[in-house]
Amino acid sequence: MVHPSLKMQLIDQLKKAIQDSCQNLGFDIRLKDIQIDHPKDKTHGDYSANIALLLAKKEKQNPLSLAQTIKEELDKNISLSVSVSKTEATPPGFLNFHLSPTYLKEKSKELFDQKDFKSTFSSTLKGKKYLLEHTSPDPIKTIHIGHLRNNFLGMSFYHLLTLLGAKVTLDCINNDRGTHVSRAIWGYLAFAHQSREEGNPQYKEEVKSYSLSDQKVKSIASTADWKILLADWEQNPDQWFQPEDFGLSSDKFNNTFYSLGQRSNDLVPETKDQIEETLSSWEQEDKTLRKLWRQIINWSLDGYQKTYDRINSHFDHVWHESEHYKLGKEWVKKGLKKGIFKKLPDGAVLSDLKKYGLTDTILIKKDGSALYHTQDLELTHQKIKKFPSDLYVWDISNEQKLYLQQLFTMVEQLGIEKKENLMHLNYGFIALKGGAKMSSRYGGVVNADDLLDKVKIRAKKIMKSAQKIKALESEEEEISEKVALSAVKYSFLKYSRIKDFSFDIDESLSIQGNSGPYLQYTYARCNSILKEVKKVPDSISKDYDLNSEEESLLKTNLLFKEVLLESANRWEISTICTYLYNLAQTFAFFYQKHRVLDPENKKTQDARLFLTKITQNTLQTGLEIIGIPILEKM
Repeated sequence: MVHPSLKMQLIDQLKKAIQDSCQNLGFDIRLKDIQIDHPKDKTHGDYSANIALLLAKKEKQNPLSLAQTIKEELDKNISLSVSVSKTEATPPGFLNFHLSPTYLKEKSKELFDQKDFKSTFSSTLKGKKYLLEHTSPDPIKTIHIGHLRNNFLGMSFYHLLTLLGAKVTLDCINNDRGTHVSRAIWGYLAFAHQSREEGNPQYKEEVKSYSLSDQKVKSIASTADWKILLADWEQNPDQWFQPEDFGLSSDKFNNTFYSLGQRSNDLVPETKDQIEETLSSWEQEDKTLRKLWRQIINWSLDGYQKTYDRINSHFDHVWHESEHYKLGKEWVKKGLKKGIFKKLPDGAVLSDLKKYGLTDTILIKKDGSALYHTQDLELTHQKIKKFPSDLYVWDISNEQKLYLQQLFTMVEQLGIEKKENLMHLNYGFIALKGGAKMSSRYGGVVNADDLLDKVKIRAKKIMKSAQKIKALESEEEEISEKVALSAVKYSFLKYSRIKDFSFDIDESLSIQGNSGPYLQYTYARCNSILKEVKKVPDSISKDYDLNSEEESLLKTNLLFKEVLLESANRWEISTICTYLYNLAQTFAFFYQKHRVLDPENKKTQDARLFLTKITQNTLQTGLEIIGIPILEKM
C-alpha cells in the first residue's frame, strides 16, 4: 500500500527536467518511466537515471551516445543549475547528477532547529487518516517476544506517519471470551485453592515453574468440579491464591493457570466438557462466573499495562470481543440472503471465496457457535463506523496472511469496505539465538519482560566494566533500562519486517556494531561536543570549502527525509534503521579524521559544529520514530 502523496521535491525536479529534455529531443517519455536512484559509487554523483538505457532499446541507438545527447540538453535547463553543479553521461548509458555545494548548504539550514526540522515533514500526509491495530495478545496469557516485534512495528509506524502529518489512531482487540479464557477460569478454580499447598510446600514453586507433574495434574483435574469450586470461590474468595502470593506479575499469574487448564484438557478428557460448560455458563451471563471472569481479565490487563508503560506503548481505543461477538452472526445472515455465504447440510455456514483464489472458511459451526471470522466482520464494521479512515491497518504476523485475505474479501463482499483500504502489515517469526519455544500452552513462551530484564542485567555488567562507571552509578538503573530498550527495539526493527530472525543479546548490546546502543552512543558523543560551546552556528559559511568527510556527512543528513518517505511508502522501518546506522558510521569517520573544536580556525569549527548539531537532530528524530530513548551521556 503506497502513499501517493509522498513526493521528493528534488527528485521530482530532476524527473521533470529529464522529461522536458527528452521531449525537446523528440522522445515521447512519461514521468513514471523515469527512475532516479543513488549510484553505488559515490564518485558517480548523488543521483543517477537510466532513461537513456531504456530509450536506446526503443530508438535502437547507442545508449552512451544517447545519454550524452540528453546530458547536453539538460545543461540548458536554467532551473536545474540551482541545485545541480554537474551532469555527466557515463557508461553504459547513465545520467549522473552532482549536487551543488551551495544548494547543499542552503538546504541543510532546515536541519538545524529541531522544531523547524520536524515541521518540514508535517505537511506530507496532512489530512490522511489511519487506523492501526497492533499488539492484541490473548488476555489470559502473557506478552511474549513475538508481541514485542508486533508492538515495535506498530508504534514505529505511528511515530513515522504522525511525523509526516497523518492522523493515526491506534487500536487493539481484547479477545476476552472463548475457550482459551474458559481454560484459564477452569484452571484457576481447580488449581488455585490454597488447600492445594497442604502436604506439598513446593506447590507454588512447581506451578510458577510449570513443573507440576502430570500425575499431580491428573489427580487434581480428575476430581475437580467447576460448579462446586465456583460456589466455594463465591463464598470464600480469600482462600484462592492471588498474584502477590506467587510473587508474579498478574498476567504471568494468569498464564500459569491457563497452562494448567490446557494440560488438564489434554490429560483428562472429561475436563474438556467442563471447560465447554464454563464457556456456555459465561455466555448465559452467570453472575458469579462473570465476576470471576472480570477479575481474571483485569489481572491480565493490569499486567499488560505495566509492560506497555515500560516500552512506551499506548492505544487510543480498545475493542472487547465480549461486547460484539454476538453481532457478527447478523453479518452471516446478511451474507446468506445475498448469496455470498452458503449453508451446508449439517447447518454450518461456509464462505464462497474460490473465485478470489482463496480457500473457504467456516463462519458458523454446525452447533451454531461463531468463529473468529464471524466476530471480525462486526469488529471491522465497528472500526469503520467509529474511525473513518483512508486506510485500516492490521499489524499481525505472517501466519495470519490467509485469514486476513479471507476477512478482507468477505468485508468487501458484504459492502462494509473495499479491500484496497484494508492492509495486512505482516511480520516474520522471532526466536532467541540457539532456539526457543514460542508456544504459551505449557509456559514455554519467551516472556517480553523477562527478555528485557535479561538484557538489562547484561547492560549493567557492561557498564560496570567501563572506565567511568563511578560517574554513572547514581544513574545506573535508568541508563541500563534505556540501553536494554534500545538494544531490543533496534534489533527487532533492523531486519525487514517479513523476515524471520533470531535475537542475539551480545550483538544487540555491541557498542561497536549495528545496534541501538551504538546509535545512543553516537548521539551522546554529539551532545558532549556541543556542550563545550555556548552557541552553535545555524549554517555553514558560503565560502567554506567542505572536505570529503564533511560533505559526506552533510549529504547523509540531507537524505533523511527521502529515507522517511521511502520507509512510509514501502512500510519498512528497517530502512530507517539502516540509514541511522550509516549516519552514525559516517559521523564516526568524520570525527576520527577531524577535530571539531578548533578555536584557532573559527570558520572550520563553526562548520563542524553545525554538522555535529544537524547529525544530533537527525539521530534524535530517527530514534524517536523507532522508539529508542535518548541518552545525553553514555
